[in-house]
Amino acid sequence: MVFIILFAISASFNNTAYANSKTEDQQNIENDLIEEIENQLDKLELEDLENFLKSVENNVGKLFDSSPKELMEKLMKGEFILDFDSFMNFIFTKIKDIFRKYIPIIFFIVFIAVLSSVLNGLTSNFINRSTNDIINLVCEFSIVIVLFTALNGILVDVKNTIFMIKKLMDISFPVTLTLMVAMGGVTSGVMYKPMMLILSSVIVTVIVNIIIPFFIAGIVLSVVGNMSNAVKINKLPKFFVSSSSWILGTLFSIFSVLLSLKGITGVMVDNVSVNVTKFCLSSYVPVLGGYVSDGFDLVLASLLLIKNSFGITVLIILVLTISAPILKVLFFMFSLKLIVAVIEPIADSKICKMLDNISETLLMLIASLIGLAFMFFILMMLIIKTINFS
Repeated sequence: MVFIILFAISASFNNTAYANSKTEDQQNIENDLIEEIENQLDKLELEDLENFLKSVENNVGKLFDSSPKELMEKLMKGEFILDFDSFMNFIFTKIKDIFRKYIPIIFFIVFIAVLSSVLNGLTSNFINRSTNDIINLVCEFSIVIVLFTALNGILVDVKNTIFMIKKLMDISFPVTLTLMVAMGGVTSGVMYKPMMLILSSVIVTVIVNIIIPFFIAGIVLSVVGNMSNAVKINKLPKFFVSSSSWILGTLFSIFSVLLSLKGITGVMVDNVSVNVTKFCLSSYVPVLGGYVSDGFDLVLASLLLIKNSFGITVLIILVLTISAPILKVLFFMFSLKLIVAVIEPIADSKICKMLDNISETLLMLIASLIGLAFMFFILMMLIIKTINFS
């Protein structure tokens, strides 16, 4: 019994000593990792991203009081929590601002449509048909002028947002490529680079120079086709809408397939390369091979955390960038749908049809913004998943 008790005490003491040493070793590793992360973060150039975030916050508003570097540090430590109440307050504030901006336009369109119906009813028994046509034409022109003023502001915001997304790509892609190559992802870097170029140059150019002109043509033709019964071009605006959908869908499909194939191939090659490098360091470097391999692991871990936190920070900024224009376009589109539903029983059918066609054409802007942002999102998520070692 004495022997068993002494053995149990000894075993307990040894286990406690081992646990303490293990805990101490873990603490030393964590301290080394934190120190390495701080050193790498100090070398990382984040001034352009900070200036970009400030410009976005000036236009959209603040969702969180943190710089990109502080966001990255919170993400790496697991301390970043997006407060749901703050997020909903941000969304409701933007909706409130948009409502205040466009509610006069909505009431004006409804007022003109009702006024046109009333004047037609009053004058139909006293004045000839040509006068009624003139009254309808004046009312339609008034609605068109107000609509074009609102649409011009929306179009400017969408174009500015597209160029801001391109600027965010130009800022983030060099940093992510550098971090990826520094971790040993040379093959992935070579494969991702042309995809980044296609996204930031070719696809953005197609949207700005083809999709947006198609949108303008669709709006103008919708107005012209509904202003007069003599001009019959109702099918042409639908052609521009469907063509834009096909162009965006084709670009998105081709880009997604190529990106997936290149990403999978690059990850496989780079994982093998890095594992071979670690094995060579630990096996063929005399005496100090194990220490060099451990140091290599430490650098890889720090770069991995920085790369992933940087990518997630960029995606958070991306969502903040596109939130306001998408809400604006959606609100205006649903407002036009509501106006058509309200005035359809009393207003002229040409006005209702014109408003309905314009609301459908606005889907082109939403598809362009969401499609570009989604392709950027997929590319950044693949970069985050690349060279992810446990």
